[in-house]
Amino acid sequence: MTSHELFKRYTVKLPHNLGKPLYIQPIDVKKQFFKEIMTRIGVLVFLLFGSLVALVMAYSTWQTNNVWHGIIALLFSGFWVATYAWVRSFLHVSLYAIADKGIARYTLHVNGRVVDAEIFYFSPSQRCEVKEGYVDPHSPVSKKGYKIEATWYEENRHVFTMAYLRGEEPLCDKKALEEAVKAFEMYTYTHKA
Repeated sequence: MTSHELFKRYTVKLPHNLGKPLYIQPIDVKKQFFKEIMTRIGVLVFLLFGSLVALVMAYSTWQTNNVWHGIIALLFSGFWVATYAWVRSFLHVSLYAIADKGIARYTLHVNGRVVDAEIFYFSPSQRCEVKEGYVDPHSPVSKKGYKIEATWYEENRHVFTMAYLRGEEPLCDKKALEEAVKAFEMYTYTHKA
C-alpha cells in the first residue's frame, strides 16, 4: 500500500517530516476486525463476569454488612475500569506506517475513521531492543504465547513499543516490526557521524 492509497482509503496523511514511506500495513480494517471478533467477544465476556462479581459482592456487602464481601468487591472493582476501556476500544484496529525517519501508529474505527494517531520520530540518541520469549515463561502448561517485541529507549526511558504474538498475528504485523527495526538501524547508521 502506498501513502496515496492510505490517504484515499482511510483519509490518513503521513507527516512530511516523517520521511519517505517504506512500509504501510496492507490491512482492510473491516476484515481485520471480523477476524479478531471472537477473541474480542471472549475478553468482553470475561470482563463482564468480573464486573458482575464486583457488583454482586458490593450488593452483598450493602445487605449483610460483611467486611469480607466488601474486600472482594474492592478487589474485583478493577474489572469495571477494564470493561469500560475495552468497550471504548472494541471497534478499533491499529495500522502502522513505517518511514525512514519514524513510525506512525494510527487507530482506526471499523468504518475507516481515524480515532487516534501516534507519531514516533527516530533520534540518534535512542536505542532499540528486540526481545523474544513466552508471555508467561513460568507456566508449565501453556507455551502458546510467544511474543516478539521491539522497544525504543531514550536515556533508559521507554519511548515506543511494537509487538506481535508469533502464530496469531497477521503477517503484516510481523513485517511492520521487521521494517521498523530495519528503518531505525538505517537511520542510526546514517546519522551516527
